[in-house]
Amino acid sequence: MSLVLKKLDTYFWPINFKMPIDDGKYQSVKFSCQFKRIKQREVEEFQKKFSVTDLNLLFEASRECAHQVVVGWKDVLDEEGNNIEFNHENLDQLLEIPTLAIAVSTTYITSLTESKSKN
Repeated sequence: MSLVLKKLDTYFWPINFKMPIDDGKYQSVKFSCQFKRIKQREVEEFQKKFSVTDLNLLFEASRECAHQVVVGWKDVLDEEGNNIEFNHENLDQLLEIPTLAIAVSTTYITSLTESKSKN
């Protein structure tokens, strides 16, 4: 297959996240983010930011990455089971769930690098 350079290159990727619930247990949730490919040097910059030990810097970098690469989603629902429309306001709400921004941003980086590192 030939490489096709696209002006806007996106793809859906599953996010698996464990949310804390009662009695010290976790509930696994799954949804998909539509990711926009960014330039290699931008990926490298985020990888550097993710390697910091300061949690505040990690949270900030994760939100920044998510805002840059998430352009849509599937299976994000409200309490009544209705799909929540993707927009920047709703993305901000989603990223306020503790550590979810880290899960989204690291999943994005892993989606780009994991298969390459296995080879």
